Amino acid sequence: MVAVAGGFFAQYVLFIDPESALGLAISIQITIAAVLGGVGSMWGPVIGATVLLSLIESARLYLGGTGEALNLVVYGLLVMTIAAFEPNGLIGMAQRVKLLRGRSH
Repeated sequence: MVAVAGGFFAQYVLFIDPESALGLAISIQITIAAVLGGVGSMWGPVIGATVLLSLIESARLYLGGTGEALNLVVYGLLVMTIAAFEPNGLIGMAQRVKLLRGRSH
């Protein structure tokens, strides 16, 4: 699937080099998505990417027009908070909530 997507991307941009295909910003976003979702699971990076892209786009939509890069500050604070307080990512947080709900019933 990745190779097919890469082939379509190459036809779209008509030129491929390391910086255009996988620059520093994209590499960092891929890593953050995996860490945010939960590295130890199969679905963690998928969930992390979904949440991360939603967060990036909503922060850019609501805070990006100010010219002060507030969207990047809010986005960075939220990612740091999740990484600091839940090292297993969103999957770990969901498992902990499920465990606590099981104990309370």
